[in-house]
Amino acid sequence: MIRRYINSVLNIVAAVAVLTAFAPMLSWSRLEGVPVPNHFDIHGVVDGVGDRGILLVVALVGLGVYILTLLAQIFPNIVNLPVPARKAGIANDAKRDLAAQLGLLLSLLFSFCANSTLSVAAGKTQALNMWFIWGMIALVLVCIGAALFRIYRR
Repeated sequence: MIRRYINSVLNIVAAVAVLTAFAPMLSWSRLEGVPVPNHFDIHGVVDGVGDRGILLVVALVGLGVYILTLLAQIFPNIVNLPVPARKAGIANDAKRDLAAQLGLLLSLLFSFCANSTLSVAAGKTQALNMWFIWGMIALVLVCIGAALFRIYRR
């Protein structure tokens, strides 16, 4: 029961994060003709610019990932793992929890990317904060490792 409550809270926070990824659309008209970064190097420095449409693409991809994680929570069997029949219930719970955790982390990541890209385009910062991105990737790997440990421990 508590697991469902925690997953619901994670989903609500993830939904808010996905909505904040669309916040740069509030500046859409002011971005007409402004070079918007569409690629950053490993240090977070801009090495490619393009049209303002990249902000919409990042937000829509984030929304798509969020929807996929919701579907993985509703239908945990779409995440195909070789699990013994005796551990099917544990595996489904672990997959639901993992989908909720990944939904939150990836929604935060896409929101950060969309809003940071707008900040760089507006000239408020010169580069992305790569520590946030690397931290999110590390948390994703920890969540995956914990779920696999939970499923496959003896």
